[in-house]
Amino acid sequence: MSSEKEQLKGFESLVIKLKNEYAEKNGEVTCEFSTSEEMLVEKLGILNKHSLHNNELSAFWIMFPCNTCKGYHEDRPIHVLLQDGISFQNQADLSNIKVLHSKIEQQNHELEVIKTHCENHISMTPESVAELVELAIKGHYSSPNCGNVPDSIIEASYLSDTK
Repeated sequence: MSSEKEQLKGFESLVIKLKNEYAEKNGEVTCEFSTSEEMLVEKLGILNKHSLHNNELSAFWIMFPCNTCKGYHEDRPIHVLLQDGISFQNQADLSNIKVLHSKIEQQNHELEVIKTHCENHISMTPESVAELVELAIKGHYSSPNCGNVPDSIIEASYLSDTK
């Protein structure tokens, strides 16, 4: 029994050491080792207890059977790895990005509706646009939807469409 406690204490000590190294190096280090199949439930509890989550960094421990580890150390066939996660700040940033993306999609949809409306209801030649701009500068029309456009512009537009 004492040997199992010592073994778990050594396991936890290694987990803490590697987690601290990961934090000190801002996640720019790989933390992994192999372990035996004994006391896996207790080891999983230790790994869960020593995951890392704060504003800057996030990482969690995983373990899985590994033939490479078994090839090097037959008595330690379980690979243990500190896996990168998403920090609280990154989660907030990701959430903000999703909100902004949604707003952009909504604006793009609204612009597409306006574009389609314009394509279906406005037909002008470069000459009629120039005349319309000239009239707008002089203040000869008042409707935001071009309600009082002179007949000459409409006729010029119609003639250009029928050619």
